[in-house]
Amino acid sequence: MEEYWFKIKVSDLLLNPWSKDTISFEKKFVKEIDWLNKDWISWTVFLQSLDKNTIHVEIKDLKATLNDICDMCGSEFEREIFVKNIKTKFVHKDKLLNPDEKIRDEEFVINPKDEIIDLGEFIFQTIIEQSPIVKKCNKCESTDSDNNDDEEITGNTATTIKWL
Repeated sequence: MEEYWFKIKVSDLLLNPWSKDTISFEKKFVKEIDWLNKDWISWTVFLQSLDKNTIHVEIKDLKATLNDICDMCGSEFEREIFVKNIKTKFVHKDKLLNPDEKIRDEEFVINPKDEIIDLGEFIFQTIIEQSPIVKKCNKCESTDSDNNDDEEITGNTATTIKWL
């Protein structure tokens, strides 16, 4: 079994506000996504401490290939995911300046015991957000775009809906 941990110790960054670090990850996987293919997930993470309680995290060039099933024809195909840039914050929940302040949905928590951040949930959410509503293989995608080329949409005219 391959390693899937995305944990990074950030105590040094927290001690030196505005300090930066860069780490690259290759061939990792998220245990919740069992449809990753052999290429796994690769990305580069940029870390910057904003103060003694907050780490700014920026992920660049996240690449993954998923084994999917086409919703149109039912065939298996590989779908590539590429995210150029995505950002979040990790914060010390117990050390917020305002104790009544809540952690936002787009933020994550620094483990207070060992000052480690775990990028696993953030990577998982980023990959899941890239899933289209309808997954189409290349054949169905090209057939669909060929059919749409024949339709013309103008001003206030009604369009025809094609039911599958």
